[in-house]
Amino acid sequence: MRRLTGFAATLLFAALPAIANETGLMDRTVIFKVMTWDDPDLPYLISRDFVGVVGDGPEFGMQREGFIGIDVVPVLIDVSADRITFSYATADPGTFALAGFNGYTLRFPIDCVLISDAAIDLGGTSLPLKPDALTITPQSLSLNVAGLPFDRDDKITLNLTVQDCPLS
Repeated sequence: MRRLTGFAATLLFAALPAIANETGLMDRTVIFKVMTWDDPDLPYLISRDFVGVVGDGPEFGMQREGFIGIDVVPVLIDVSADRITFSYATADPGTFALAGFNGYTLRFPIDCVLISDAAIDLGGTSLPLKPDALTITPQSLSLNVAGLPFDRDDKITLNLTVQDCPLS
């Protein structure tokens, strides 16, 4: 086995960030949670953390949990390299409970800037989301669907701008 030295090694290591960026969110750990609250310190509903690794196919599927008065709306969440899709194919039609925040958080447990921008894909989204429904930080995003009607054909698609960030 030959070792790379000098200029060849420098070229290889210089190319690694570009390779990492091509995979975007793929193979990254993601932590998902459902929350409903008017005051974040006194939530009406907060699910446990669901941990997954981004790969082919959906990462999360939530079903009703049997809470009285407010419950989780069944949702299937598919995270890809630079996109997140929420679908409601198994949900009975209804309306998300009205609250200051009723929705989803997805967090990537890393120490660098991973998500530099995110936007609602209007062509891939059938729910009438408000412009401020999506909040991003360098390692997470929150989507507020409070008060919106939904049906089995509804989907939400988010497009992300993912930065170079070493896989952890």
